[in-house]
Amino acid sequence: LVERIAKRLNAGASLALTCGAGQNIDRLVTLFRACCRAGRTLVVDLYTGYVLREMNAFSHHIPFPSPGYSRHLRVYYPRQLCRRMRLHLELGDILDEFNRYRVYPHNMIRYPQRYLVLVRDTMAVELARKMGESARAALFFYSFWRGYWQESGMVNLRAWVEEMQMQHTDAHTSGHAYPPDLRRLADALKPGRIIPVHTNAPNLYKDCLTQPIQLAQDGIPIAI
Repeated sequence: LVERIAKRLNAGASLALTCGAGQNIDRLVTLFRACCRAGRTLVVDLYTGYVLREMNAFSHHIPFPSPGYSRHLRVYYPRQLCRRMRLHLELGDILDEFNRYRVYPHNMIRYPQRYLVLVRDTMAVELARKMGESARAALFFYSFWRGYWQESGMVNLRAWVEEMQMQHTDAHTSGHAYPPDLRRLADALKPGRIIPVHTNAPNLYKDCLTQPIQLAQDGIPIAI
């Protein structure tokens, strides 16, 4: 995934955007590594920068907004998020701490080839207004399950991507376990029954597991 994203970044001189979970540390590190290879800077919002800083305490290899990573990692301050962090979450000190690593929309507009910007639906309206036509035909790396793209939580971002005719590219790998891993887990736990959820192929569980399988249907309660 690092190589695929880096190759696409190297092939274009336009602004690049990406959509993924701010808590998916593996994916954030993947994006950071791709930016290092492509000579770009990953721009994360304040919340994601805060998550990375906290996780760095557990693993010093995780990049976070700091002098050692500032060449390829910067922070964007969404207005709504700034207000919430300062007034409601008592995290105003993070705004001051990350200010030296801050990047503004006018920086991204002037040097679009330098950045890969992590965006979320709540930021889409603000960024669309500030970036205007500079986002047209931008690279857009989507790093969620495809089904989420059509849900209401993506309506603003989806409208912006479509209006600006961005180059939509799937850049996702599943974190789900493979059948051998599921077998090892089931054999270790020895459950009385297994109810498959969050899967496109619940019928296949009976082929790889020896425990009783109970299939669930939307809207029908299951007594446990």
